[in-house]
Amino acid sequence: MIWGRIIAIALGIAGFNTSAPSHAARIAETEVQGAGSAMEGDVVSVKGTMVRLRGIDAPDPGQICRTLRGVEYDCFTAARAQLQQMLDLGEVTCVAKEQDRNQQHIGVCHVLGKDLSAAMLVRGWAFAYRSLSTAYGGLEARAQARKAGMWAGRVEAPWLWRTRKLNE
Repeated sequence: MIWGRIIAIALGIAGFNTSAPSHAARIAETEVQGAGSAMEGDVVSVKGTMVRLRGIDAPDPGQICRTLRGVEYDCFTAARAQLQQMLDLGEVTCVAKEQDRNQQHIGVCHVLGKDLSAAMLVRGWAFAYRSLSTAYGGLEARAQARKAGMWAGRVEAPWLWRTRKLNE
């Protein structure tokens, strides 16, 4: 049983590393400030500019999680609601220095001086994108240990969920 979990974790890490965006193109620094809207659990819109939060991966549209009792819930909607709750606290400032392969900005966003990527991890509504940044790995581990957010039950890593959906 334990070897099965170890193998599953190893495969998950390998899949995570290969399905993460392989190249983020450097761009001239772009800063945008204003009221923010959560488009996804890891995407913010500020004044029409979409910014993917650097270093995290949140559940995707249609992704389902389970509580410890096996009750299914829409973890995409839950993660997006958590991000929106933080955005509603004040003006958001996003600084993007990269673009992904879809030309979407990748950056760090703050509300009231708090890093939204870090906050989503601490609250348990995102995974750390370790292949892109090592800055947040410890925050994810702490959220898991506390059973915060989606870690209170069962969740499939978004990159594994995307791969599985592509193969179905």
